[in-house]
Amino acid sequence: MLKIKTIKDIKRIRKQELLPLVLVEELERYFKEICHSITGDDEVWKTCSIAKHGPILILEQGKDDPNNITEHSIGSIFDAPIEFTNKITLDGMELFQTVLVLNNSFCLVIYIEKAKFGNELDEYLSQYLVEW
Repeated sequence: MLKIKTIKDIKRIRKQELLPLVLVEELERYFKEICHSITGDDEVWKTCSIAKHGPILILEQGKDDPNNITEHSIGSIFDAPIEFTNKITLDGMELFQTVLVLNNSFCLVIYIEKAKFGNELDEYLSQYLVEW
């Protein structure tokens, strides 16, 4: 599982080529959006840490199990407090961006590539899709 708390985490993921560039760019855009939402400052993302508000997680096929998410003892995503899910398409790659709200000031955002963890998970997350 890749975990993002600061822009340095995204830079490391980019440098080590751990994810497709188009996804890294999406993560950077979203990270900046979160930092702006928290502080109201457009430039704070350069030094911002979202650790106390909740990290961004990326589940990796072959490395992670959606039934055993250890971050904040979530356990199975099927039992997690899902607030909503967005479907994102990036150059043909389809992802679920799932938001779990754990309390009033802490949530986890989990990116899960569609079809990488089985149809059961895809169908389950689809129940929480929001249409914009």
